[in-house]
Amino acid sequence: MGRSTDGDHAAAASAGATPTVELVERARALQPRSWAGEDVRQEIRDLLHQAVARRDPEAECATRFIEVSDLWYRGDNDAVRRSAIELIERAQIAGLPLWESRGRHYLARVHLAAGEEAHGIEELVTAEVLTDNETQPSGSLAGAINGIAATYMLIDLHEDSARLYDRVATMLDAVDDPWVHRGLIYNRLLNIATWAITLERVGEGAEARDRLGLALDAWAGESDIVTGTPLENDVKLVTLLAEVMSGRVTVDEGRAQVDDLVATGRDMESECYARFGLATRLVAEGRLAEAREEVHAGLDSHRPIKREQVEHALRWLGARIAVVEEPDHAGLQEAWSYAQLMTQKHWEFRLRRRDAMSDLLNIRRLRRAHAQVERASLEDPLTGVANRRRLDHERRNLDNAEDRGWVATIYLDVDHFKAVNDVLGHDLGDEVLRQLVEVFRASVRGHDLLGRYGGDEFVIVGHQCNLDNAVALAQRIIAAVRTHPWDELHPSLAITVSAGVAVTDRAYDRLFREADEALYAAKQGGRDQSVVRLVDSEHPERMTR
Repeated sequence: MGRSTDGDHAAAASAGATPTVELVERARALQPRSWAGEDVRQEIRDLLHQAVARRDPEAECATRFIEVSDLWYRGDNDAVRRSAIELIERAQIAGLPLWESRGRHYLARVHLAAGEEAHGIEELVTAEVLTDNETQPSGSLAGAINGIAATYMLIDLHEDSARLYDRVATMLDAVDDPWVHRGLIYNRLLNIATWAITLERVGEGAEARDRLGLALDAWAGESDIVTGTPLENDVKLVTLLAEVMSGRVTVDEGRAQVDDLVATGRDMESECYARFGLATRLVAEGRLAEAREEVHAGLDSHRPIKREQVEHALRWLGARIAVVEEPDHAGLQEAWSYAQLMTQKHWEFRLRRRDAMSDLLNIRRLRRAHAQVERASLEDPLTGVANRRRLDHERRNLDNAEDRGWVATIYLDVDHFKAVNDVLGHDLGDEVLRQLVEVFRASVRGHDLLGRYGGDEFVIVGHQCNLDNAVALAQRIIAAVRTHPWDELHPSLAITVSAGVAVTDRAYDRLFREADEALYAAKQGGRDQSVVRLVDSEHPERMTR
């Protein structure tokens, strides 16, 4: 991808930052050092270890993303693929769609680099759709969209790149991160320049020059933001292409400026852009020998980077120069005709690719919207866990179940919750329920079903959960609720729960009823406790605790 930036640079964490913010900012601070060629792999591993040890999914995903980015700039695509998949899976488990998007974006790049275009576009479209519901502007969101747009540009989907860059531009006032602004400026210029080069090749030079002129007008007054950064000379080179091709700078002035920039000896990936603009103007002025020199210089500068569109354009321009110099040379005429044919075919393929991508994007959005509606119909809006409809569906499944091994159902009810609502208000009561769900989630296994039956009553259904497991889970939840810092919500607040537990290895149709009866017994027996029933198993005795 070269040096195009996704805006993930950020200052180090401020004093007093939360552990998540601190680790995320420390991870982000590694990225510019990685781009500069420093070996930051050990620091990435150390941060990842800390994030995992703290059970901090946000920090873990942020660090895994930096790892993916570092591997990408090292050119280790197999490792990028593995690391991106790990990031995607971790983000899915943690419910962090923005980090899943970033993993899929890099997975798309790996597919495209391997010539797997269909898979690459599919991952790229999914990455974009995952950002759709992220409405709060942030450096991470801007960086994610910026990276997707830059990858669209690599496969000539310039209109879609421009659409996403416009979206990033709306965030600038709300995101206090100069690298977001710098990345947007540079990538937007690259997109317009590459688009203009493509238009020049298909005979739409006038439109190309108009687009470049508009880009220059938008760029006016923005140059200070990249001054003194690694992007400065690259931005100047792409700007020179726009100035030369749009006629705002003479070709001789442009050549002198390019030569001065190249003489600095810095590694610049955008020299090939400026060389194409110079060669195009020199051809128009009939200075063919000089134009050929610029083409060769552009091709030489292209070697350390990945700008296939510009390389192809320079070779196309070289063929055009050759046929103008020797119009009667049959071989050159044939080569030029073939170059024109391939250019036209590429343009037609680009249009078909864009139509296919647009259709796929619409399909993905419709599927995601449908999934969200379906999920909302089965989700409690206050707490985000399964609602009564989903629990009733699970109950019907158990009523008809055969040989599922050990299954446990746990009813949980908040002790004296009505008094919380009556004395402290329903808003605080709602916050109590939300925090209770977080306590429950910290105790249940990943595949257990947690739901709210209504009011302050919750249900857990655990498959492959025997008597000992169920008893331990209920007691763990009761203790965790009892010791939760409720006084941070209100000084007089203390919350406990009662639990009714039913476990069986065959009488699944009785689980919900028996758990409900056990809960009633726990309430009658003094609350803040569990009552456990072993239901019609090979051990028919009943247990009460």
